[in-house]
Amino acid sequence: MLPDFPKIKDSLQEVLDGLMDDMVYNDPILSQIRREHHFEGHRMAMEPEDDELKNSSYREVTGAQEIKAEDVIQRGILVYVDYLDTLAEEMRGQIKTILFEDIDRITHKTGNVVDAGGKEFSLDHYLEMLGKIHMDFDEEGNPILPDHIAHPNTAKMLQTKLREWLQDSESSKKIHMVLEAKRKEWDARESHRKLVD
Repeated sequence: MLPDFPKIKDSLQEVLDGLMDDMVYNDPILSQIRREHHFEGHRMAMEPEDDELKNSSYREVTGAQEIKAEDVIQRGILVYVDYLDTLAEEMRGQIKTILFEDIDRITHKTGNVVDAGGKEFSLDHYLEMLGKIHMDFDEEGNPILPDHIAHPNTAKMLQTKLREWLQDSESSKKIHMVLEAKRKEWDARESHRKLVD
């Protein structure tokens, strides 16, 4: 019988788990999301601003890769590292699918959706979208605009249109009016915020 080295295997597993975690969340979208580690249970609960407790079940995110014994014998631990990138990509895809499904469900439930109805995206659609976004401002009163996530073709179209709208004085004025209304909302929120000692 071959000897077993449980402490070495546990240490190695810990290193590989940490590396996998870093690779999965080293993503422009996922890296911005705050994470919490839960070590037991099958459900979680959170209390959003409306004070209504929300329960949800955990969802499994997995990846599988077959590693042959002869590869491990020939290459050692490096064979595991080679497969981590493939597994990380697979898991990133699953997490993003869950994330966007949840965002879609929540925004439709709250009515926080702008639907162009198959028509070309217009300034009115953009203004409606800005009006629905929670927005913060810096100390100088400049808006801190959230990231927009879109298909590359849509993102390119939005950049072009936004540039055009900001160069057009009438369109630019409408955008600034919406941003000013959002700044007043932010001012009101900040003035009613409870300060903690």
